Order: sequence, then structure tokens, then C-alpha cells
Amino acid sequence: MKNEYLTTLEAIQEKLNSIHLHDMHTFDVTINYHLDKLSIYFDDYEGYDYYWKISFFHCYKVNYETDGDWSDDYLKTNQEKSGYCPVFDIQWIRPSIYQEEPEFFKFDIDLTTLSMTVVCRSITAERFKRSDKTFYWEKKD
Repeated sequence: MKNEYLTTLEAIQEKLNSIHLHDMHTFDVTINYHLDKLSIYFDDYEGYDYYWKISFFHCYKVNYETDGDWSDDYLKTNQEKSGYCPVFDIQWIRPSIYQEEPEFFKFDIDLTTLSMTVVCRSITAERFKRSDKTFYWEKKD
């Protein structure tokens, strides 16, 4: 699938609506290129054979809050129990025009116990085969 940069609010909203992302397990959230790109990896609505990756490009601001008062090492505890470690479920990703800089988009993101606000210029949304990716919690040391 070719990267298609979504650069209008209408295109972004249409794509997000088509993915059916509500309550999907999040596999990982990554930041690359000196905070210029943030990506969220999550379950596909139609089954475990595929996953989605939404990437936010040319990030201007990224703010987040977590429920950081867990008493255990969440990754270690859940990997040992099940080998599977989705930490968050997507509740919503809400796009809008960033009022202070109208050439940017603002995304309010709720991943259950992780809340984020991302301000960026464009996004991509890509669907991949699950067998082509190994996530950090699947790696064997």
C-alpha cells in the first residue's frame, strides 16, 4: 500500500471513520526522526491477520499523559502471562484544525490510560499483514 499523505480535515476524518478503530488494541506507539513522526500501531477491525499504522508527520507539538502509577512492570508481567501485551485500547482519535497555526491539524487521542494531543501537518493510515511485523512484546531475548 502506497503512503498517501492526508492533508485535509475532510480526508483525515473520512479515513479515520473507515478504519473502525474504536476499542481496537494498540500494539505500540513510536516516535521517530527527532520527534518529527509519531506512529500508532493497532488491531484491524476485521481480524488478527492485519494491523493498522497511523503516522503523524511534521509534528509541531506532542503532549501526553499516562496512568504511570502502576505498581508492577506491566510489560514483563503481561508478557510472562500471555506473550501478548496490548497496553491501551483506542477510544477515539479526533482531528481538528489547530487554531493557532491553521496549516496544522490537532488530534486529541484517547488510548484508555494514555491521552495525547498531537499537532502536525499530515498523517498516513496504512494497513499491513500482521505476519510482516514483530512488535517489541513479541521479541524473544
